[in-house]
Amino acid sequence: MRFACTQGAFLYTLPDMGSLAAAIQRFGNYFREADASLSDPAGYFAAAYALYDALVPDEAKALAGRYARLIVIPDGPLANLPFEALLTEPLFGKNFGKASYLIKKLAVQYSWSAELLWRPAPEKRGGAIVQFDPQFSKGERGLVPLVQGKKETASLAKLRRLAGSAAVLAEFQRWAPKSLLLHLSTHASAGVRAASPGWSLLDPAPCPPAIRPAATHRAGGIERLRDQLGPNRRWRASSPAASSPGPTA
Repeated sequence: MRFACTQGAFLYTLPDMGSLAAAIQRFGNYFREADASLSDPAGYFAAAYALYDALVPDEAKALAGRYARLIVIPDGPLANLPFEALLTEPLFGKNFGKASYLIKKLAVQYSWSAELLWRPAPEKRGGAIVQFDPQFSKGERGLVPLVQGKKETASLAKLRRLAGSAAVLAEFQRWAPKSLLLHLSTHASAGVRAASPGWSLLDPAPCPPAIRPAATHRAGGIERLRDQLGPNRRWRASSPAASSPGPTA
């Protein structure tokens, strides 16, 4: 593993990849269901800190307070690891609010490769920034109302916000191909009981597989999504875990 910063770079040899892959899989089990981590907070905290301690050498830990962003270019089993959810300090007890998540210290960014990361940015193209905020104010389909959608995009000056009854599949299909950025303020589903990963709009129609962010940890899923939305389109999703105070992926 290579760590680089503005003052240089250094190499760090990872632990045995077999044991590391097994540890990542065990950690991933805490995201298989919404209550998996809540039912075993001590196990989650221990696994989250153990992975951080194994992956990040002391030299890199010392840099955490001097930089604002961590860029991860994962390979192999590391591609399935949500670095944001790792703990930078050990924690005992059951209070998730006291957990020292890595995301609290550094913004985490992912890239497919160093070549793509440092490639000159393409010429800026036009396109709207569109937010889909179904709100579910009446508890449609038994979903918990979401009230933070407007705050999520308060800092965006030029925004087309489709909220409530306007946040439906037909509008998504209309705006997705021509939008510069899509922001989804909605519920998401994942885990062993979910038929497949997905997200919800106000109408009950399921999201088409071609544009559903399924298996987004896999390169193929991202490639298909990028092809559907067109070049130079960006995607981000905000799915507040309204029913669970524990970590979400």
